[in-house]
Amino acid sequence: MIATCMMFSTQAYAQNWSFADGKIDIPGPLSGSRVEGATMTCRDNLYFLALEGVSIGDGSASTPIALLVDRSVFATTADAAGVISVSDAAVGALKSGNRVTVSYISKGVSAEAAFALRGSSKALDALATNCPSSEVDKEGVPEAAATIEFAPAVAIGQTLTVTFEGPADNGEWIGFATVGSAANYWIPGFYIYASDGNPGKIATPAAYGTYEIRYVTADYKVLATKPVEVTGGVPFISAPAIVDGAAGFEVGFSGPGSDAAFISIARPGDAAVMALNKTGIFKSPAILRAPPVAGRYEIRFVADGTTIVASRQIEVGEPPKVTLQPITASPGETISIELPDAPRYAGDYIYLARVGTPDSDYSGGYVGVPGSGVVSITAPKDSGGWEIRYVVPFGSRYVALGRAPLTIR
Repeated sequence: MIATCMMFSTQAYAQNWSFADGKIDIPGPLSGSRVEGATMTCRDNLYFLALEGVSIGDGSASTPIALLVDRSVFATTADAAGVISVSDAAVGALKSGNRVTVSYISKGVSAEAAFALRGSSKALDALATNCPSSEVDKEGVPEAAATIEFAPAVAIGQTLTVTFEGPADNGEWIGFATVGSAANYWIPGFYIYASDGNPGKIATPAAYGTYEIRYVTADYKVLATKPVEVTGGVPFISAPAIVDGAAGFEVGFSGPGSDAAFISIARPGDAAVMALNKTGIFKSPAILRAPPVAGRYEIRFVADGTTIVASRQIEVGEPPKVTLQPITASPGETISIELPDAPRYAGDYIYLARVGTPDSDYSGGYVGVPGSGVVSITAPKDSGGWEIRYVVPFGSRYVALGRAPLTIR
């Protein structure tokens, strides 16, 4: 979902984008998911955006991202570290626009965060002027700078012992990456810091296939790289037979790894690329969220983005109802909404809508649901009968798990 309604937080809107120490600091979002802020960096005339305090992609090497700058949409991707590539066209729009909404996948569900662009033009000009160039290619510094040694193959579930020679006092790390991926890519959870000790032991990803082990500096210079084969058996999926609607649950799996592979929940018969929720394939078990609509669904291991190599059916029950209390407020008043029994997943929202409209309506405003505490939102300016809704994602639309009257007078 990409929202276009304007709901500005006065404190956030008053802050500017600022350039310092080689990067742009972006204030916290105006609305949307629980994001602490963001940063933009540049290297080799390529621009990157990173959201702070949120996980993006769950291990997938290429997670789809949408950047909505005012009314222009720029499709891009985030790597496994959650770093979002920003095209030159998008940079131009960021410099002249008023607001950017970042739509992404977090922990298997859709989420978004909206940021004001106050001061973006000046900050981006400063970043462009201070955009460094890499002094080494992917193979890194001269061969004598670092070496890594390990067995050529390792089984899923085992640890890989790596001996190495090279720097170990400034954030250097050694770990798994997919073959041919960018120098700033790694597989979360499957690396060690060189300062942890020599030899080091690295856990293996849950998907089998050929990977690279890389020795990398803190600023993403690859000092050494060698291939390694992670071996496995027959692809499989393990999951509960029955889960509650909208609940998170564990999925165990193994299968062939690739940058395009993912674990998903989908309707039986849907194409492999179709997913109601999905997550990455490198760490097992993974957490998926069940759809908020009861029925029979299918858990899948999609190996290359288009081929289902393992699947099993799962029965999803009715989701629990979220308790919301009726509220009466003045136009434009800040209201506080208690959520004593809400699931509070990333991607859940409070919508304010007219009574009788579809669940996806948020004409009175919306706000992302925090991990704890009350939700604060500005009441609509128009009087009359409204409705407070707790909504959760269901594919490309949203479903209300709870609702209560909101009277504006």
